[in-house]
Amino acid sequence: MTRPLSLPRGLAGSSFIICWPIVLSFPLATLASGARDFVRGDSNADGAIDLSDGVHLLTFLFRGGSAPTCEDAADANDDGRVDVSDAIRILLLLFRGNPPPPPPTPRTALYSSEDCGPDPTDDARSCTSFPPCPPPDKLPPDITINSPEERLRRRRRTR
Repeated sequence: MTRPLSLPRGLAGSSFIICWPIVLSFPLATLASGARDFVRGDSNADGAIDLSDGVHLLTFLFRGGSAPTCEDAADANDDGRVDVSDAIRILLLLFRGNPPPPPPTPRTALYSSEDCGPDPTDDARSCTSFPPCPPPDKLPPDITINSPEERLRRRRRTR
Protein backbone atom coordinates (compact mmCIF):
# COMPACT_ATOMS: atom_id res chain seq x y z
CA MET A 1 0.00 0.00 0.00
CA THR A 2 1.44 3.38 -1.00
CA ARG A 3 0.64 6.70 0.59
CA PRO A 4 0.75 10.01 -1.29
CA LEU A 5 3.62 12.27 -0.39
CA SER A 6 2.35 15.04 1.86
CA LEU A 7 4.41 18.22 2.06
CA PRO A 8 4.54 20.67 4.94
CA ARG A 9 2.46 23.83 4.72
CA GLY A 10 4.16 26.90 3.27
CA LEU A 11 5.96 25.03 0.52
CA ALA A 12 3.41 25.82 -2.18
CA GLY A 13 5.05 27.44 -5.19
CA SER A 14 8.28 25.53 -4.68
CA SER A 15 9.95 22.82 -6.69
CA PHE A 16 11.22 19.68 -5.06
CA ILE A 17 14.02 17.26 -5.66
CA ILE A 18 13.30 14.06 -3.83
CA CYS A 19 16.28 11.92 -2.90
CA TRP A 20 15.20 9.29 -0.42
CA PRO A 21 14.99 10.20 2.48
CA ILE A 22 15.84 13.88 1.82
CA VAL A 23 13.56 16.45 0.19
CA LEU A 24 15.29 19.56 -1.10
CA SER A 25 13.06 22.58 -1.67
CA PHE A 26 13.82 25.79 -3.52
CA PRO A 27 11.54 28.62 -4.70
CA LEU A 28 10.42 28.53 -8.31
CA ALA A 29 11.60 32.11 -8.71
CA THR A 30 15.19 30.91 -8.56
CA LEU A 31 14.54 28.75 -11.62
CA ALA A 32 13.07 31.51 -13.74
CA SER A 33 15.34 32.39 -16.62
CA GLY A 34 14.08 35.98 -16.54
CA ALA A 35 15.07 36.54 -12.90
CA ARG A 36 17.44 39.50 -12.68
CA ASP A 37 18.93 41.68 -10.01
CA PHE A 38 17.29 45.08 -9.73
CA VAL A 39 16.64 48.01 -7.39
CA ARG A 40 13.06 48.49 -6.25
CA GLY A 41 11.54 51.88 -7.11
CA ASP A 42 13.64 52.64 -10.21
CA SER A 43 10.79 52.00 -12.65
CA ASN A 44 12.51 53.51 -15.69
CA ALA A 45 15.85 51.77 -14.98
CA ASP A 46 17.96 54.91 -15.34
CA GLY A 47 20.17 54.27 -12.29
CA ALA A 48 18.42 56.66 -9.89
CA ILE A 49 15.20 56.85 -7.92
CA ASP A 50 13.79 60.26 -8.76
CA LEU A 51 10.72 62.11 -10.02
CA SER A 52 11.04 60.52 -13.46
CA ASP A 53 10.23 57.10 -11.95
CA GLY A 54 6.87 58.27 -10.60
CA VAL A 55 6.09 60.08 -13.86
CA HIS A 56 7.12 57.00 -15.88
CA LEU A 57 4.71 54.79 -13.94
CA LEU A 58 1.84 57.27 -14.18
CA THR A 59 2.43 57.70 -17.92
CA PHE A 60 2.47 53.93 -18.39
CA LEU A 61 -0.70 53.42 -16.34
CA PHE A 62 -2.81 56.32 -17.61
CA ARG A 63 -1.37 57.56 -20.92
CA GLY A 64 -0.23 54.35 -22.61
CA GLY A 65 3.47 55.06 -22.15
CA SER A 66 6.23 52.48 -22.38
CA ALA A 67 5.98 49.53 -20.02
CA PRO A 68 8.70 49.08 -17.39
CA THR A 69 11.35 46.60 -18.52
CA CYS A 70 11.55 45.34 -14.94
CA GLU A 71 8.14 44.96 -13.33
CA ASP A 72 9.77 44.09 -9.99
CA ALA A 73 11.54 47.47 -9.92
CA ALA A 74 8.29 49.24 -10.81
CA ASP A 75 6.45 47.41 -8.00
CA ALA A 76 7.70 49.94 -5.44
CA ASN A 77 5.53 48.71 -2.58
CA ASP A 78 6.12 45.01 -3.37
CA ASP A 79 2.44 44.06 -3.35
CA GLY A 80 2.79 41.96 -6.51
CA ARG A 81 1.05 44.51 -8.76
CA VAL A 82 2.17 47.52 -10.78
CA ASP A 83 -0.43 50.20 -10.11
CA VAL A 84 -0.89 53.81 -9.00
CA SER A 85 0.09 52.95 -5.42
CA ASP A 86 3.65 52.28 -6.64
CA ALA A 87 3.92 55.77 -8.16
CA ILE A 88 2.52 57.24 -4.93
CA ARG A 89 5.08 55.27 -2.89
CA ILE A 90 7.93 56.71 -4.97
CA LEU A 91 6.57 60.27 -4.76
CA LEU A 92 6.05 60.03 -0.99
CA LEU A 93 9.63 58.80 -0.61
CA LEU A 94 10.93 61.78 -2.59
CA PHE A 95 8.73 64.56 -1.24
CA ARG A 96 7.66 63.47 2.24
CA GLY A 97 10.69 61.47 3.32
CA ASN A 98 8.70 58.25 3.74
CA PRO A 99 10.63 55.01 4.30
CA PRO A 100 12.42 53.48 1.30
CA PRO A 101 10.79 50.67 -0.67
CA PRO A 102 11.21 47.02 0.39
CA PRO A 103 14.41 45.17 -0.61
CA PRO A 104 16.37 45.28 -2.76
CA THR A 105 16.63 48.85 -1.54
CA PRO A 106 19.33 51.33 -2.53
CA ARG A 107 21.33 53.13 0.14
CA THR A 108 20.93 56.42 -1.73
CA ALA A 109 18.77 57.72 -4.58
CA LEU A 110 21.78 57.51 -6.93
CA TYR A 111 22.85 53.92 -6.41
CA SER A 112 25.57 51.58 -7.61
CA SER A 113 25.46 47.97 -8.76
CA GLU A 114 26.26 46.96 -5.16
CA ASP A 115 22.69 47.94 -4.23
CA CYS A 116 21.20 45.50 -6.76
CA GLY A 117 19.66 42.25 -5.65
CA PRO A 118 17.09 39.57 -6.42
CA ASP A 119 13.43 39.80 -5.46
CA PRO A 120 13.03 38.20 -2.02
CA THR A 121 9.28 37.78 -2.53
CA ASP A 122 7.58 35.18 -4.70
CA ASP A 123 5.13 37.03 -6.94
CA ALA A 124 4.04 37.16 -10.56
CA ARG A 125 6.27 40.17 -11.41
CA SER A 126 9.29 39.59 -13.64
CA CYS A 127 12.46 41.41 -14.49
CA THR A 128 13.77 40.72 -17.97
CA SER A 129 16.06 43.74 -18.30
CA PHE A 130 17.55 46.16 -15.79
CA PRO A 131 20.67 47.83 -17.25
CA PRO A 132 21.88 49.51 -14.01
CA CYS A 133 22.35 46.00 -12.53
CA PRO A 134 24.41 43.94 -14.96
CA PRO A 135 24.12 40.14 -14.75
CA PRO A 136 26.87 38.56 -12.59
CA ASP A 137 28.73 37.26 -15.65
CA LYS A 138 28.90 40.81 -17.10
CA LEU A 139 30.32 42.61 -14.04
CA PRO A 140 33.60 44.45 -14.64
CA PRO A 141 36.70 43.06 -12.89
CA ASP A 142 37.57 44.54 -9.52
CA ILE A 143 39.65 47.66 -9.90
CA THR A 144 41.74 48.87 -7.00
CA ILE A 145 42.08 52.63 -6.88
CA ASN A 146 44.73 53.84 -4.52
CA SER A 147 44.95 57.22 -2.90
CA PRO A 148 47.52 59.71 -4.24
CA GLU A 149 49.61 59.12 -1.10
CA GLU A 150 49.69 55.38 -1.71
CA ARG A 151 50.76 55.87 -5.34
CA LEU A 152 53.53 58.22 -4.23
CA ARG A 153 54.79 55.66 -1.67
CA ARG A 154 54.83 52.94 -4.35
CA ARG A 155 56.76 55.20 -6.72
CA ARG A 156 59.37 55.89 -4.05
CA ARG A 157 59.77 52.16 -3.32
CA THR A 158 60.43 51.35 -6.96
CA ARG A 159 63.23 53.92 -7.35
